[in-house]
Amino acid sequence: MISTLNEAQAVSHTLECWHAVPIPRLIAYLSETHIRWIEQEMPSIENLAYRLEPSRTAPAVRFLQRLIRRIQNEMAEHLRKEEAILFPAILKLEQGGSAPMPFGSISNPIAMMEQDHDIERMLWEELRTLTNGYQITAEAGETLKTLYEELAALAHDVSEHAALENRILFPRARRMERLVNPR
Repeated sequence: MISTLNEAQAVSHTLECWHAVPIPRLIAYLSETHIRWIEQEMPSIENLAYRLEPSRTAPAVRFLQRLIRRIQNEMAEHLRKEEAILFPAILKLEQGGSAPMPFGSISNPIAMMEQDHDIERMLWEELRTLTNGYQITAEAGETLKTLYEELAALAHDVSEHAALENRILFPRARRMERLVNPR
């Protein structure tokens, strides 16, 4: 409970730094993060997970592997939608574009991304529960230790990233749309 509170306070402090950052720079930062996750971090984590062998002391390894694969697939699809649809639309609005969007209001794809964030948060919570908060036992091998460390770090980054979108980028995009396309 205390670590969750500390994480929330750290994320809140980090978010404050982003309020004044121009939207194109914020989106560039988010995109660079997406690339790192998909091309480097998730493949590394999946590789570590599949090096683990189920045993009497670690019977949940197969479930852990499947859950990591599901998280990777969910994240990849979510990030693809942001990169291909949402971010270009927000940048168009930011440049003063008032032409109708194929999906109507910017709030429509944002609502889908927020829903994805909720699903991803639940999957990460399931992973946190399965790994006992990424805590390892004394007899755990190096592969498991490294896997849990990488999972914990990525879980923190993903949480901070979703908060940055939900609390900073998405509200700013909605406000921008109201200014560009008043009804």
